[in-house]
Amino acid sequence: MDPRIKLTAKQRAIHDFIRGFLVEQGQAPSVREIAKQFGIRSPNGVLSHLKALERKGLIVREAGEARAIHLANPLPPVKLPIVHRVTAETNLSSSAIADEADFSLLFQADSLFCLRVYGEPLAAARLQDGDYVIFRPSSEANEGDVVLIASGGKAEPAQVGRVRRGAAGLLVELLDAARTIPDLNQARILAVAVGVVRRF
Repeated sequence: MDPRIKLTAKQRAIHDFIRGFLVEQGQAPSVREIAKQFGIRSPNGVLSHLKALERKGLIVREAGEARAIHLANPLPPVKLPIVHRVTAETNLSSSAIADEADFSLLFQADSLFCLRVYGEPLAAARLQDGDYVIFRPSSEANEGDVVLIASGGKAEPAQVGRVRRGAAGLLVELLDAARTIPDLNQARILAVAVGVVRRF
């Protein structure tokens, strides 16, 4: 995306959602699906964001057609061929595989950022020294997600945790400290991890 194009946080998030949906589903999301994803009550609220993205030259919409949203300047997909499967019992599958892995969602959303793990591994999330953890800004998380949270005031650094279910509901288990935040609502979620890059 051209860095000179100014977007609001919500416009950027919707643009990234459309890009990811196109990669995963092979078609654009509907207005209702966008509304559900971002908690927008009115279809007109979604349409106002789409019109803004269209005015700024980021998407193209076709009138009168469902799911008729296209990226104005789509990036080429980031794909690698899958040639074999590897299991613990057999090193490689006996026959070659004609398939490919699409990593576009890990690298092509403008709002993505990464953190690098230093020092002791974060075993609860299976993260090791030198890993790059790729995050997507989000204020919502589900059970099992690895999240970046702000658990205190502005002076306190953000922390990485994993959302899990406790006896009273969802809680956040901090990965770099032996404690939990007993209520997910007490933690301000900044981002959700979408992938890890590890170099050997």
